Amino acid sequence: MTKLYVGNLPFTATEEAVRNLFAPHGTVEKLALINDRDTGRPRGFGFLEMSSADASRAMQALNGKDFDGRALKINEAQDKPRSSGGKQASRLSLTKMPSRIKKSRRSRLPRSAAISPTAARIRP
Repeated sequence: MTKLYVGNLPFTATEEAVRNLFAPHGTVEKLALINDRDTGRPRGFGFLEMSSADASRAMQALNGKDFDGRALKINEAQDKPRSSGGKQASRLSLTKMPSRIKKSRRSRLPRSAAISPTAARIRP
């Protein structure tokens, strides 16, 4: 099995339309069109899995092909390395802390450190 990245999809593309596009080149085993996690709108790319021979045929035939007015970009998908930084990592580390430590971290900031809506305005 080979996982393919399908980029520059029109935002109106459906799973059925993408399956039909790849069908002449082989059987699509899995297909996932990616949506924005906040808005739920399509992000214009997806991933699919095909047998290795079918995937290489599909890449050669469809890369750069026009699909609803957009030139498709098809590559073999690269594994995304997991990062240890960002919001998620800090959120996880706080949830694993004992509650007495969480409380002491919260109490370090004085209450006056919180910015009120009126204090946030820029005054001339």
